[in-house]
Amino acid sequence: MSALEMVILLGFGVPIGVLSCAFVVLACRMQAREEERSAQRPLRRMPGEGYRGAHIQ
Repeated sequence: MSALEMVILLGFGVPIGVLSCAFVVLACRMQAREEERSAQRPLRRMPGEGYRGAHIQ
């Protein structure tokens, strides 16, 4: 591998790898935050839940 190829590989490969890892970390943090928020919210009942009408067989 020539020096030019190595510079190109490092110049593009390393930043792409770092940005990809940062994106995954941010996505995981956002998911954890959303799960924490949803755990704090009370559960809402769906309309018709617990109702035994003619539509339920």
